[in-house]
Amino acid sequence: MENARIHHSRGLNDDEEIALYRIKYLPPYSSFLNPIGNVITVWKNKMIRGGARTEPQLRIL
Repeated sequence: MENARIHHSRGLNDDEEIALYRIKYLPPYSSFLNPIGNVITVWKNKMIRGGARTEPQLRIL
């Protein structure tokens, strides 16, 4: 489960259905769990350096 504040509320574990499970939280940020972030970074850098401004130019990237 992500480490969002709402997931740490006291009422979360009070639910009988959820109480049957052990809750494990993810670290605050894990880049290896979000590989699309790397793809977006590479694409964004190509956009900035490549200077694509039109739709056909964007399709080439």
